[in-house]
Amino acid sequence: MAVFLDTGYLIALKNKDDKNFQISQSWMRRFLKNEFGQIFTSTLVFNELVTLALVRLRNPDFAINVGNYILK
Repeated sequence: MAVFLDTGYLIALKNKDDKNFQISQSWMRRFLKNEFGQIFTSTLVFNELVTLALVRLRNPDFAINVGNYILK
């Protein structure tokens, strides 16, 4: 099995103001324990994530931080 991380989840994971921040943190702890298999995403999600952070959230620092988080 594998886990695909999509844009909405990743925004919630790194944005403390998001209503789903806490639950996304909880799920990530489980993902990192490999409870559900390998974690992956796509370049399309990466592009959408950084673009949304810049355009919708208007937060360049957040865009850089979340982009770097994904690239780790």
